[in-house]
Amino acid sequence: MLSSTSVLIAETAPQKLMGIFGSLINFGVVLALSLYMFLASAVPTDEAQLMTTNIWRWLFALPAFTSVIVFILFFTLFKKDSILFLIKQGKEEAALEFIKRIYKPVTEDTHQQILNEMTKAIKNEPTSRPGFKEVLTDPEYRTATWVGIYLCLSNQLTGVTGISQYSL
Repeated sequence: MLSSTSVLIAETAPQKLMGIFGSLINFGVVLALSLYMFLASAVPTDEAQLMTTNIWRWLFALPAFTSVIVFILFFTLFKKDSILFLIKQGKEEAALEFIKRIYKPVTEDTHQQILNEMTKAIKNEPTSRPGFKEVLTDPEYRTATWVGIYLCLSNQLTGVTGISQYSL
């Protein structure tokens, strides 16, 4: 789910909003986990009380309900090709229509401005990307790559996933 959300943001967000939208993914995850843990604290530990309450049914239904909403969004709002794909294929009119569907700015010029920014970002993309070995060893990328690897590993090594999964 998170990887598809990240790709969706990368493919539809204007350059200046990508950082904010990317941060909102993490904020949303933390908020959702906190909400779910708060709701889970209401589940009684006594078996007799558990049989008389419906909170466990709500906790079971909540992820299913949100998954259905996401499924519907993917097949209604985002059923077409992404904005970046359309721009790269030279279908700027279709890209502009997609922008009009997901961005509701005040003026028509704002839609065109978003399209122009995304087109400019595509044209300024580097023609070649560094390979795996280069990212790990080249001084230009090495520090950022190893810091990113360390942060990912340390996040998982804290046991946060195990705690959140087994604390219910």
